[in-house]
Amino acid sequence: MTMVMLRLNWQLTMLALSAVPFLVLAVRSFGRKMRDRGLMAQRAESKVHALIHQGISTLPLTQSYTREDQEQKRFAAETKRAQKHKMSQHGLEVFYWLVISVLLILNTALLTWFGARQVLASHLTLGELLVFLAYLGQMFDPLNQLSMVGATVSNASVSIGRVFEILDTPDEVKDLPNARPVADARKKSSSHHYRPTLAADGNIAYDDVSFSYDGSRQALRRVSFTLKTGQSAAIIGPSGSGKTTMLNLLPRFFDPTTGAVLLEGVDLRELRVKELRSQIALVLQEPIILPATIAENIAYGRDSARPHEIEAAAQAANAHGFVTKLPMHYRTMVGEGGAQLSVGERQRINLARAFLKDAPILLMDEPTSALDVESETQVVESLSQLMHGRTTLMVAHRLTTIQRVNVILVLEDGMLKESGAPEDLKAEEGYYARVAGGQTQLG
Repeated sequence: MTMVMLRLNWQLTMLALSAVPFLVLAVRSFGRKMRDRGLMAQRAESKVHALIHQGISTLPLTQSYTREDQEQKRFAAETKRAQKHKMSQHGLEVFYWLVISVLLILNTALLTWFGARQVLASHLTLGELLVFLAYLGQMFDPLNQLSMVGATVSNASVSIGRVFEILDTPDEVKDLPNARPVADARKKSSSHHYRPTLAADGNIAYDDVSFSYDGSRQALRRVSFTLKTGQSAAIIGPSGSGKTTMLNLLPRFFDPTTGAVLLEGVDLRELRVKELRSQIALVLQEPIILPATIAENIAYGRDSARPHEIEAAAQAANAHGFVTKLPMHYRTMVGEGGAQLSVGERQRINLARAFLKDAPILLMDEPTSALDVESETQVVESLSQLMHGRTTLMVAHRLTTIQRVNVILVLEDGMLKESGAPEDLKAEEGYYARVAGGQTQLG
């Protein structure tokens, strides 16, 4: 269109193109403001979504404390704030589009006036002016569309920025450039690496380990102990003494501030994180059930598991009995939108997952604290079988889960105050002796 217009009348064409710098200036000046308002609107929307999720998950608490009115007011205030930011964002976009439209209209009006003067001066025919104006409309239409893209790009850049805030967050735990591969010592490895593969047999040591989350208060202070292959240890102590923190150092969810955690005498920081974690089975206090089938939940750590292996793991975890009573057995959907399982049943699915993974190291974080007596009896029986032959480290809040361990580790204020066999610690009249005698509750 521009080339044709230049051939018709170069003066009118230059006048038409004079609108382009103003359009670019408008896009640049409004773009930053639209991004800022879009960011505030999205953050406000995120808070509304978080309130919705929180309201659903804490519904029993809200109802039992009759806080419905207060929660409704809080939600209404947050949605009103989000609406205000959204209206501010859209208001600026509408004003931006108005500015673009006014610029194009003014340019067209100016060009028509100038062209009419040339027609009156006989420098241009009326037909040529009408043809030129028709071409002008076809040139301005894509320019107008390109200007509108500015608002879309501004909104998209805000969304992309928030996504990359998460994606670009640096990992707290990384592989070293020459990190060693790790394999289960009980299984033959066909991998070939330029560095020798560490055969994980389950020998664990904490060597003068200290850890701090924020650099000020230490959650662990100079903790040292050793577990041989197949041994089991229970970590007990008052609440907030660092029990779960100590457990989380082994799969390298965090690294020690000072000291080292060793596997087969090798600092965990020298090993590949993914392969290290493949040698560890984790059983949490709150069992996580995915919205999938029973079989898929059990085989979560081993996609290649066959049906008979999944069933064997469920039998070992005392889960096969209730699974066979479900409508579709192992193909029954559970979790969100599926069949509802009790806490004990979910924990047995969790244990079956650990049985199927068959890792040489087992970590358990209060696996029975949320269970009733009947469920606890079944789970403890499965735990004993799961612990057999595996190096086990567990955080325990109930005496029933620590009766069969080889070592008791007592943490107080982040320090290892007692360590030894249950029988030996009973004679020392310390924290464990008071717990075993019913004088103190486990933290």
